[in-house]
Amino acid sequence: MKTMNCNPTFTAARNHVNTQVQRKSPSTNSTSLGIPTNVKVGQEAYVIQLALPGFQSSDLDIQMEGTTLSVTAKAAEITVKPNVRREFSTTERKRQFTLPKDVDQEQITAKFEQGILEVRLPKSQKQTVQTIQIQ
Repeated sequence: MKTMNCNPTFTAARNHVNTQVQRKSPSTNSTSLGIPTNVKVGQEAYVIQLALPGFQSSDLDIQMEGTTLSVTAKAAEITVKPNVRREFSTTERKRQFTLPKDVDQEQITAKFEQGILEVRLPKSQKQTVQTIQIQ
């Protein structure tokens, strides 16, 4: 199979954008059965969208511990007849995010619609300016 080289300018630009998004967006720590995720960076908030088809809102658990946001989806196993072939199952899935310092943790909201969990992480409006005296 022949591989094609990308335009070096395009590759450099793509790498720059990826680096900037990683710096400004919540970093993720995923497990082997992770959850496909989109992270959007806006002026007022970060928005994390997690694809969880087949789960119900009652199957989801969102926890905050320090600056770590954990999303767990766990549904009860469905019992099937022994002679039925089964290639997929509803198991536990988990994803963790280390939040940036500018997230207002008191204002985090979540909604679940059509298999997509959307977690909105508003940016803090507080501007902390510290004056350091020179000795």
